[in-house]
Amino acid sequence: MGAGNQKAIELIRNPPEGEKARRELNKDYYITSFLEDGYLYHTTTWTSLRDILREGFLAGDPTYLKNKRVHQLHPHMICFTTSKWRHLSNLPLPGWIGMVGITHICYLRIPFPILKDRVKPVIYSLDEDEIRGLITGGHAYYLATLRQGGDGLREEYGELFKDYLYHTWYGENEWRMRGDKYPLPPETEVYVSTRHQLKVAQTLTGFPVHLDREIMELNDRLAVRNRVQRRIRRIVGEDLYKRIKAVEETKGGEVTLYDVKRSDAKTIIEHLTESGYRVEKTWEFERYEKDGEEEPYVDLFVNMSMNHHHRWSHGMFPDSVCLICGRQRCLCWVENTHARAVTLEQNCPVHGGSKCSS
Repeated sequence: MGAGNQKAIELIRNPPEGEKARRELNKDYYITSFLEDGYLYHTTTWTSLRDILREGFLAGDPTYLKNKRVHQLHPHMICFTTSKWRHLSNLPLPGWIGMVGITHICYLRIPFPILKDRVKPVIYSLDEDEIRGLITGGHAYYLATLRQGGDGLREEYGELFKDYLYHTWYGENEWRMRGDKYPLPPETEVYVSTRHQLKVAQTLTGFPVHLDREIMELNDRLAVRNRVQRRIRRIVGEDLYKRIKAVEETKGGEVTLYDVKRSDAKTIIEHLTESGYRVEKTWEFERYEKDGEEEPYVDLFVNMSMNHHHRWSHGMFPDSVCLICGRQRCLCWVENTHARAVTLEQNCPVHGGSKCSS
């Protein structure tokens, strides 16, 4: 071990007096979850929701959930939150959701009075910097339950204190119920995010089942964004795609490629045009590189031919391409019953010679 590493470890073990004082003042800050309306929400995946509705209960038993291939963060606990928006996935940072999409697209809504004798708010430990960040970020309302020193909380929660303690992810605003099995009460409402889920869920339960159009729209937008990015990467190639600063869908099917080197732009435009997309340069500018030389950059606007409902318009079908040249086949071929059995090469207007009839 190097001398530098040894010194760092020594400072951690035996910090100077000023650091000791800072740590002493900066410990034992806690906030607890709070209610936002009169309900608690159990957000989950569609696969898990089907099992819950078939079985008729929420599970906290680690063995049961492991057999269901459900990863449980808190054994013997059943978890709720205070809004459908607060637990869209198991990723704590909202920015990650924008990149990978949401997984918890269904939820159960149960009136809080039904649960109040069985649930407790989660305790979140924070440090001084996190508290300052909440204030400057406009989230000071989280601090309504702020306490320094955990003695009162330890008395209130008793031996279960550690079971309800969590670190930092206060945005989830979680409430927990200790137990391995909780039968769904009659007041339970079920919310899903696709019409297919709605139809299936109604056959699995007698509880009211609703379609949440807000979650449905968000899921569609995120899914389309990721598909569009993957499609552009496939068309232009991995090397060129990595040199694009950012890919952003501005509105249904209209995509902007930001900060593209002019020397790369020509090739990118050729690839996209050959695949059937219309590309325009939105504006051009000079940007200084590290060596001090100016490099021409452009932003490219791509019309992906999508309408507001994310259905592909005439001439483009999203996930089917010619196996020879990569051109996308025409939507009218897909909607034609006889064309479903036609190979992708035959659907390609170049290699199959099949022209769009309309």
